Amino acid sequence: MDISYLIVFIIVSLKIYTINAVNIKAIAYTYANKVNVYSPIVDEFNKYSEENGLDINLKLEMLTEENSTSSVIDYSTFMDSLLKKKSIKYDLYFFNSAYTNVYSPHFIDLKEYLPKEHIDMFDSGIIDLYTYNDKLIGIPVNIDMTALYSNQILLSKYNKTVPRTWNELIDTAKYILEEEKKINNTDLVGYNGLFEDGEDGTLSIFEFIHSFRDSNNSTHPEVNSKATMEALKMMKRVKNEISSDSQFSSGVDNAFELFYNGKAIFLKLYYMEHIPIYTSSAIPGWNDKVSGDIAGGTNIGICSYINEIQRNSSLIALKFMTSKKIQTEYIAKRNLISGISSIYLDEDLCKQINCDIVRYSTPFSGIPYTLTEYSTEKYLAKFRKYVLNYLYNEEDVSTTIKKLDDLSKIYYYTLSTKYCNSGLTMFCVFVLFTSIMIFSLIFLFIKKYESHFQFLPKDFFIISVIGSFIIMCSVLTLYGKPTIIKCHLTVACLTFGFALSVVPPLYKFSINFPKKNKISNWIENHRYIFLSMFLPIYILINALLTVEPFTLFTTVINEGENYQKCIGYTQFIMTLLMLIPVVDSIILIILSILIFIEWSIKETHSDTRWIFALVLMDFLDLAIFFSINYIEIKNYVAYYNIMICIYFSLSMSNYIFVYGIRILKLLIRNDNEKEFKSIMKEFQENNELFCMSTAKSDDDNTATFNTHNNSNINLKQDSNTNLNNKLLSYHYREMIE
Repeated sequence: MDISYLIVFIIVSLKIYTINAVNIKAIAYTYANKVNVYSPIVDEFNKYSEENGLDINLKLEMLTEENSTSSVIDYSTFMDSLLKKKSIKYDLYFFNSAYTNVYSPHFIDLKEYLPKEHIDMFDSGIIDLYTYNDKLIGIPVNIDMTALYSNQILLSKYNKTVPRTWNELIDTAKYILEEEKKINNTDLVGYNGLFEDGEDGTLSIFEFIHSFRDSNNSTHPEVNSKATMEALKMMKRVKNEISSDSQFSSGVDNAFELFYNGKAIFLKLYYMEHIPIYTSSAIPGWNDKVSGDIAGGTNIGICSYINEIQRNSSLIALKFMTSKKIQTEYIAKRNLISGISSIYLDEDLCKQINCDIVRYSTPFSGIPYTLTEYSTEKYLAKFRKYVLNYLYNEEDVSTTIKKLDDLSKIYYYTLSTKYCNSGLTMFCVFVLFTSIMIFSLIFLFIKKYESHFQFLPKDFFIISVIGSFIIMCSVLTLYGKPTIIKCHLTVACLTFGFALSVVPPLYKFSINFPKKNKISNWIENHRYIFLSMFLPIYILINALLTVEPFTLFTTVINEGENYQKCIGYTQFIMTLLMLIPVVDSIILIILSILIFIEWSIKETHSDTRWIFALVLMDFLDLAIFFSINYIEIKNYVAYYNIMICIYFSLSMSNYIFVYGIRILKLLIRNDNEKEFKSIMKEFQENNELFCMSTAKSDDDNTATFNTHNNSNINLKQDSNTNLNNKLLSYHYREMIE
């Protein structure tokens, strides 16, 4: 009986424990040839949890090259897929610092949950690496850094010291190689480099560039800087003078082989516990005040989609694993690197391990990637490809720098002549055209020229010129870095400028109708109301465009110069953009009909021809403008030049055919003007006789046709015929009734 009570008590106790215990799950990836730092720390936490009655059980799922087919890139893709699905399968994620920006939306901000003093223990440079948009998404478990391993036996033999600079490394290696050759030791490697076509090769490239900073407090050099160019030159010099293509391009396996057989003078490999033949130090720099070491490594972050209980339990585990005690015992003392740099100020600890490599490399720093439209993997692969092509082939260093810079650089139109002269040239053209427009308005107010400006009222001439100028101002929106605001300003300039430049001639043709009517009379007496009738349409379109703003689309050019342009992705904005040319075309079609009707009116004979030319040019410009965005142009200068030429064409054609042609006619007048007018008059009379003859012939043919087919003509056809006849009648009318 007592035994049965005992069994029941045990079962109940187990159930209570099971109910109260919180199970949290973590996932990590590690290379097969690296020390597994995660499992011992996880085991220690579970031990700590049990001893302190926390009722938290942490389970770790470890992926390696041995138990899966994944690489660190595949692991990143797997993580990204889970997080985008808002999966709660894992509470804690161990992840590489290179993907901080990718995972930022999916992890909690640790600054909101961890004590400030806990975060402040870590090197500020490391914390910056794991912060994105002011959100701290991870705390470093350990720092991955490479080290320079120097063959202590050979250095002692030739009385040489561990190099602090690349020049020292080259000089020392060259000397030892030459001396060893004298005793037939030809198997030595001066420096392995680890510049293979893979992740380690990418790290080696960035480390070498990193070593050309001004100091350890300086940021990573810009791609197009002198420092980067000097780094690439030194990289090639190291390969050519103390190594070889085969050694430089070899990977980690070859490095480990050299590491254990002692056949390298200098060797680059990850910082770890090593055999006594080698002594470890920081990666050299261009001077002895800077190191090339880049901080990376593994962070631990907490999924933002888990519930409060799981989150709080995960925070306890994270805080424990990143505590100073655990970092000292399980990271620093095992020849790994902790992000808590104060650990390496402990002299007792530094008697057991080499603290100089950390001291010489602090403050820790990383690389701020600017990826443009590329994924991290694609950007790094292209970056590595260009550098290795320079390293192993005869590519010019300036060409390589240009290719590297183009990967992340967005080119845009400027007044600078650094990349092209077009920007300055087109701006000078803009200033010239603007000056012409402004100063040409003086002619309106010179009394002896008044007879040349009878087509429109003075104020409407001015409005039309202002409209043409506003169209041309869209050129200015193409200068400088593209922005969403500039996209909207471009549309505003084109729409309002078009309306102001074209509606005044439309007004004239509306009141010039061959037969006076109520509409033409009203328009003549209310010209500003007539003008303002068209503006609300464009105001509405521009206002609606702000509801779903433009997107800046980056045109990525392979081994070329990337640029951005305004694109409307949504169906709503695309409909609005298509509506603009429709409205423009309706205005031009109405204007075309009126031009046809008033083609023969003597009072506006020349003006009619010029405005017809305006209509043709505007249709052409609109067609080109709204089709150019669907054509992929692989040169940013060509794209901007085409767009500017379209704007200039639309602006200047409207200006010239409404107003400018009158100035030109004034400027080219000469003493033979009367004779010229006489010739033109005779030509016009002959032309009109010909047109009347043709019209009569057409009328006769029409009459003959109607006679033979009278039985088949219905009332609707009579109506159409009457309309056509009326239009033709207006078309040939020379005077306004």
